[in-house]
Amino acid sequence: MLLNPEEYAKVCKCSLELAEKRCSYFNNLYYKLLQVVCPSCKADYTKLKYNDDGKNENSSFFIECIVCDDKFSLDDSRLRDWVASGGLFDQVLDVIKHGKSSVMGFEHGDLSDEEWVQFVTESTNKLYNDDL
Repeated sequence: MLLNPEEYAKVCKCSLELAEKRCSYFNNLYYKLLQVVCPSCKADYTKLKYNDDGKNENSSFFIECIVCDDKFSLDDSRLRDWVASGGLFDQVLDVIKHGKSSVMGFEHGDLSDEEWVQFVTESTNKLYNDDL
């Protein structure tokens, strides 16, 4: 998962400076994710999953370990980095890869060069401003 800023800048059509900021953010988040374990049985992060009580559309969500079946609140500070790893989703790469089918609903070619740089810049700033 570790990202190379030079390759990222080419693929995402952005400056090396923006690519370095984005890669640093995602690489740091990924490194933290690798260290997450179940607070009860110490199973690695791949054994944790989101779940709900399944009662209705207003079900409460929680984190569950598939090894020991223990359940944890989404606010459990011991799993903060696992919850934050949901941030591993990269809007910019999503637009590059999926275009109009992306979460953003547009493709790179829909924007002028200036608008694209603005989108990447704003997305990068949001990563750091929304950080847990």
